Amino acid sequence: MFFGIGVNDAHVRSRDFNADRFIQRYDSLLARLQAQDRPFTPIFLTNTDNFYKGAPNLNGLKVQKAMHALAEKHNGAVYDVFEVMGGTGSIASWLSAGLARKDRIHLTREGYFMIADLLYTALIDDFALWLHERSLSQHTITGNKQGE
Repeated sequence: MFFGIGVNDAHVRSRDFNADRFIQRYDSLLARLQAQDRPFTPIFLTNTDNFYKGAPNLNGLKVQKAMHALAEKHNGAVYDVFEVMGGTGSIASWLSAGLARKDRIHLTREGYFMIADLLYTALIDDFALWLHERSLSQHTITGNKQGE
């Protein structure tokens, strides 16, 4: 399951964002989903950069940290779109490239396709790396057995 979380919750003044409440809310949601006979369903959390009232939203880093904590607790993963985009304020560059909407919150169709392509590439690259490492470890095991 992919969850794009954080934008609506973090779309408040920096001093009004409560990371503990954010974590509690999503911890409860993820726990309920996993309890419904889906304990082994992979969980991917995603986030994005955005603006709040015409300025970079400083809550993005807080959401990023909270998402990593949630992923660790629920044995999930984070596709850190916030980081992929370039971090705080990066949505302005995405807007200039036609990948974000003028609201500086949402991406355009092309922007979402870009994120999907980057996710696909990251998954395939990580899978290829895992296969390579697995191959090396099996070769080492096999090599040790032959040498005994």
